[in-house]
Amino acid sequence: MFKTPDRSFANYKSTLQERTLETVKHSIEEYLPVNLALEDKNFLVVGGGKVAARKIDLLVPRGTHLTVVAREPDQKIRELEKNSLLILREKEYETSDLENMDYVIAATDDSKLNEEIYEECKKRNILINVVDDPGHCDFIFPSILRRGPITFTVSTAGKSPFLSAFLRQIMENAFTEEWVFIGELAGKYRKYVLRKFKDREDLKAECFKRFLDVNWMEILRQHDEHAAEEYYNKLLDSLEEI
Repeated sequence: MFKTPDRSFANYKSTLQERTLETVKHSIEEYLPVNLALEDKNFLVVGGGKVAARKIDLLVPRGTHLTVVAREPDQKIRELEKNSLLILREKEYETSDLENMDYVIAATDDSKLNEEIYEECKKRNILINVVDDPGHCDFIFPSILRRGPITFTVSTAGKSPFLSAFLRQIMENAFTEEWVFIGELAGKYRKYVLRKFKDREDLKAECFKRFLDVNWMEILRQHDEHAAEEYYNKLLDSLEEI
């Protein structure tokens, strides 16, 4: 006969709570991958070297209101200012630079200054990234690979960026430029299916399966985009029979 372990429910509940707490503590150490809409957000970058310039390259296309504070900005940053893509303040950082900012990147070569900026941002509830210092980051920048509407990101939670870059290279080799076309085609197909089978989840699932069953990569590599478009049109015609 099965014998119930000799322990009270109270002890069991206490143990469960401890395990849950440990799980939460562990998860807090990790970053949550999210995609942010940064258009019209106020971004401050403190520092003007090569590292700062790389971060700025990521932000400029996102439609941010970008301000850079640096004594000796990189030439690339100066060129962006000339093209009215950012505001450049060639001066020492001051706490007043944080006014009205939504996000801050501290990218100076002065670790003490970076920490001061971090502490001030904490007081003001401003999200901050301190370059090469994961312990002082509310957000981090993963390695990014874009193929049209498709975005791949890989991160090591700031622990080993060189590994992130290596893994990104693997993805770049695996997901070649053909995926730009496939991604655009998939987006167009989804809109068509949602419009045609608005309230039929079962039919929508079948339609998406049909798209994924097609070896679009083989069609593109053996023929061209025109051939893929022709096959796509045939696929649309086949949906009339569902």
